[in-house]
Amino acid sequence: MMEPAGEGTGGTPGSGAAGDPASGGAAGSVGSTGTAGTTNASGAAGVIGAAGALGMAGAAALGTCAPQPPAPAAGGASFPFPQHQFGTTCSYPASCNDGDVTLAWANWKKTFVIAAGSTLRVKRPTNSNDTVSEGIGYGMMAAAYMADRPTFDGLWAYASARLDENGVMNWHYDANGGVLDGGGGATDADEDMAFALVMADAQWPGAYAAAAKTLIGHVLDREVEDGTNVLKPGDRWGGSDQTNPSYLAPAYYRVFASYTGDSRWMAVVDASYTLLDKCANAKTGLVPDWCNAAGAPQRSSHYSYDACRTPWRIAVDACWNGEARAVAYLARVSAFFGKVGSANIKDGYGLDGTPLGSANAIAFVGPAGAGALAGPPSTLTRDAYTRVKAVSRLAAGSGYDYYDASWGLLSLLLMTGNLADLTAH
Repeated sequence: MMEPAGEGTGGTPGSGAAGDPASGGAAGSVGSTGTAGTTNASGAAGVIGAAGALGMAGAAALGTCAPQPPAPAAGGASFPFPQHQFGTTCSYPASCNDGDVTLAWANWKKTFVIAAGSTLRVKRPTNSNDTVSEGIGYGMMAAAYMADRPTFDGLWAYASARLDENGVMNWHYDANGGVLDGGGGATDADEDMAFALVMADAQWPGAYAAAAKTLIGHVLDREVEDGTNVLKPGDRWGGSDQTNPSYLAPAYYRVFASYTGDSRWMAVVDASYTLLDKCANAKTGLVPDWCNAAGAPQRSSHYSYDACRTPWRIAVDACWNGEARAVAYLARVSAFFGKVGSANIKDGYGLDGTPLGSANAIAFVGPAGAGALAGPPSTLTRDAYTRVKAVSRLAAGSGYDYYDASWGLLSLLLMTGNLADLTAH
């Protein structure tokens, strides 16, 4: 008989002082994450301890998603967590809580971030502990928003020591640091890292501007197709003949245009929406993992583990900028997932909505819920938030692998108003 699991201990209480009732007061800090319980000789791992109690001020405010004062600059960070920047065109889940993000980040770091010499990398335990560049990008983005500079610097140091001949990170390394699959960049990772560097420059001014502008330049020169401005999937291949809709990040491109002064990025915004419209199913809004510029699916692909990220990336533009094309696209895909229901979302669909998967994976649920932010309050967003929060809090089992955990974390950041364009604030 399996022995019972150990039990985690709670974190320490938050230290925020009570705010002025008349003004609402700033929220108290979230307590530290509890430690995992011990594992009996043959028992399961102990559960993760609950987050510590919130400081007195803002405990009620943190229970709802409504505009409220961001945390003041502190500890060298211009925008400490939580930022509380809510898009006026988006509707956030009433149950959201900053503590959910704090715990998700602590669990993600504990599970996937490890030392690599003097740097840090993100490992994939289910893939022989290898590292892919997208994981570095996810970690850098989250670290910038969580104001976790040591983690940010460690991950960027790993990436910047592994650039290819075009100045972007080779996308795949084994656990011992060997390049796999011939090297070359992956555009989604490169644009995520570039965007994270811009946010880091806003968060900790002065140290990251040069690196941010250099990497943005490499992405534009090597990973955007000349003439068409179609986003290529990598620096060595693809473009109009084959691209990946889940890489499209129009909100980033607006930031890149403003940050660098290069207006070509606005043409990339337009090309991205043209491509999205052609590749998406007219009824469901679902896109294939791969398509060409005419909208035809490539590699016999469907809505799978690449495409599932698309609603999140487009929701960022809807919530930050009120982009009408983003709102229109998300209305279609959110109508589809709203009818399915968060608990019934599967990890794979034909573009017509035929289920092809079986797991209720949070890499699908989280971005679907984030996409539904762009509209009136929805059951889809509420239930998706609850599902992602639960999996991220438990941080164990087959539902919490590297990819699901990463997209759960990024979805929670967006759904709590803690993923914003820091350069605009």
